[in-house]
Amino acid sequence: MGVAPLEFCDGASRRTLGINGSEIFEIPEFDELSPNKRLQLIIRRPDGSTQTARLKCRIDTEREADWFRAGGILPFALTKLS
Repeated sequence: MGVAPLEFCDGASRRTLGINGSEIFEIPEFDELSPNKRLQLIIRRPDGSTQTARLKCRIDTEREADWFRAGGILPFALTKLS
């Protein structure tokens, strides 16, 4: 599917959230990405603790959302040919 264009909100960053790469991330509404949608990020740490943060989807238009859902612009274009 590719890299999801998501941005931390409210001044959060990997540093302020203490993200070091050992975490597991969940985005419950990921399948419902739409332009500029706000999402919740759940950070699950190895010690069992959890933390949440807000994310902003940086897909800015419905066309970009269609491209992302198709797996990129090339797969999107190929589906239009068939």
